[in-house]
This record gives sequence, C-alpha cells and structure tokens, in this order.
Amino acid sequence: MSAPAETTAVHVPATVSRRPLVVVHGTRSKPSALLGAFTAPADALGMPILAPWFGRLSGYQRLGTPAEPLSAIDVLHDAVDKLGAELGGKVDSFDLLGFSGGAQFAHRYALVHPERVGRMVLGAAGWYTYLDDRPFPGGVGPSEVLGGFSIDIGAFLRIPTLILVGERDVQRNASLRTGRRLDARQGEHRLARAITWRAHLGSVAARLEMADNTQVAVMRATGHSLRRALERGGLVERSMAFITGAE
Repeated sequence: MSAPAETTAVHVPATVSRRPLVVVHGTRSKPSALLGAFTAPADALGMPILAPWFGRLSGYQRLGTPAEPLSAIDVLHDAVDKLGAELGGKVDSFDLLGFSGGAQFAHRYALVHPERVGRMVLGAAGWYTYLDDRPFPGGVGPSEVLGGFSIDIGAFLRIPTLILVGERDVQRNASLRTGRRLDARQGEHRLARAITWRAHLGSVAARLEMADNTQVAVMRATGHSLRRALERGGLVERSMAFITGAE
C-alpha cells in the first residue's frame, strides 16, 4: 500500500487566542513533520498552525523562477486565505518559521511581505539574501524572479528574527549550494553562513540607525537534520519561546 500523498497541513486548536504560525518545510522534509512537532505547544497557546506544501513547485526557496515570479508566495497566500476562512476571518499577519530550504523561503518571503510577518525563526538555511544591490535572490536588487517588486529593507529589519543553526552543521554536501564567490561572501558551511549573515544584518541596521532585531543561537549536538534539531537541538522549545517573547 502506497503512502498518502503529502499536502498542505493545518491544525486549529479548540480555542484560538494567538495569530497563526506558518511552518515551512525544507527540500528533504515534509509539512506533516513540522506540523506534528509544533502541535502540542501550539495547542497550549491557542495558536493555529499552517504547514504549506511546496513539493511540486520548482525554486520555492527563491520564491519562484523568472518564468513564474513569486509563484511560491501565491501558494502560501492561497493556503493562508483558506486558513482564514476556517478561522472565520482574514489572516493579515502570522509568525513564520522555516527549516533548511524553508528558512530560505521564509526570509525571502519576509523581504517581499514584511507587513505580514510578526516574528520569524530561520532554521539552518543553506544560503541567504544580502541587503545590497545585487540581483535577487543574491541581493535585493531588481531581478526577473521579483517580477518588478521592490523591497523595503527597513521594514524587513524591524521583524524580530531568530536564526537557529546546529553546531555540527559544517558539512559541504550536495544539498549545500557552494561556489568560490558564494563561499567567500557567506562562509563555507551553514554554521558560518548563519553567523556571517547575522553580522551583515546588524551592520545594515547600524548604518540605517535602526535597532538590531536579529539574533543567532546554536543548537547543540545538531548537524543538518530536522530530526536532530527536534530531538537534540530544542528547535520547538527555542522557537516557541522566541515567538511568544518568553526567551
């Protein structure tokens, strides 16, 4: 008997008292894994969870392709609208969490729609968009992927953001995008890239005379594995503490 097809997953607690949490899977994980991990603590907080499925959408980590600009955002917004209908009203904002490729999607979505993101947790992204004039997604400059959309750097920097990365996430394997220029700019592995990007955001905030709303935390005994991040790295506990402001 074949396994059921993966699909967008939703969990709505009996009593809703907080804005929703959107959790975004990586290229090697599935919505149901993240949804299951966060269901119990979200229930206790009255927090709906939405886990969209991007499995058949090419380039969702970069929000889309030149042929289909921002197509991944359309997928997310359709899912958010359906959640709003289930909750009995429009969902204008939500907290956002992504792991691996999902973290790539999450911070790039927040660059395009910062007004919809309350707090954001980025777990072990492979590489990051920098706040310079290089074409998106390398930077925030114009590109076909953006389809003419412009980015508000200040609004993005106002989002409280936690970057989580494993202390053992230092492998350079086929799933990690590499290259001489990319490595020199961002670092040779995910741990280095998280630390370097966090420093970059801090320097841009300082230059714009803005508060520094980004922090990075290392998950102990964790490599690039969602299972290890959940079992050993405290991904759920640390994320929920940050999202609720209890960290």
